[in-house]
Amino acid sequence: MKDHSILPTSLGDSYHPSVAQKSTRIETGSERMDGLGMGDSCYIPLFSPQESSRLLEALLPGGEIEYQQWYHMPDRKKPHKPLRPLRRIKVAMTTAPQGVNERTPHYRFPVNDQNRYGVVSPMTPTVNTIRLQIEALLGRSFNHAVVLVYRDGDDGIGFHKDKMLDLDPDAPIVTISLGAARTMFLRDDIHEPTVQYELTLQPGAVFVIGPKTNTELYHAIPRQPERPLGPRVSLTFRNTLTYRDKQGHIHGQGDAYQSLNWPTELRGMHRLDAALDQPLER
Repeated sequence: MKDHSILPTSLGDSYHPSVAQKSTRIETGSERMDGLGMGDSCYIPLFSPQESSRLLEALLPGGEIEYQQWYHMPDRKKPHKPLRPLRRIKVAMTTAPQGVNERTPHYRFPVNDQNRYGVVSPMTPTVNTIRLQIEALLGRSFNHAVVLVYRDGDDGIGFHKDKMLDLDPDAPIVTISLGAARTMFLRDDIHEPTVQYELTLQPGAVFVIGPKTNTELYHAIPRQPERPLGPRVSLTFRNTLTYRDKQGHIHGQGDAYQSLNWPTELRGMHRLDAALDQPLER
């Protein structure tokens, strides 16, 4: 297993505008593009405009998904401060529990406080239908999904790498974009990049991040508050090799850390109180 020790970054939702020594703009359109990122990523236009609109309507707030407002982890230097809400709303979902012991796919990442938000939700009909189409397209299985809503141009996500503690190290990470087109950046370093790639994720497109790309490049969807952007729904499918049983025990790849959330040994922190937007008493 590679790179499970990638630690949480402190950048959060902020987009760091450092100028890369070499920046490449990739023009996306109606054709498939292979060899992106570190050579193992690709861009695939999949859904027609009509199908994209139908899927978007089903997945926007008020549709079949009940979204949650998640928060950043506490500031390690000032843990008493109120937590900052993420600039997007989201929910985690999995396929049905597997095996006679009914073990549920389990994926931990820093901002997902599963004590607070619940471990996972079952995939809704639309999410599961998209999963099956992605599996048929790529010939791979996926058992975990995170669905996000970027409500407008003021929502975004800062540079990060997906955490590999629980994920299949040989499987790609697959994102489907619906709604407003948004720009994705990939770069080799957050603050002092030497290489950067920029591409637009069009509605109905699939972006496949290969294992090497996720290991070596950070990716971000920067905020664009100056632009009148509509909502975007992003579905990211992953395959986890860690499972949680009914008793809460962790099995499989990540079982060295018997924690529901991102492990404290890997700089995980979560508040246990209910008023996350209020400072703690000191």
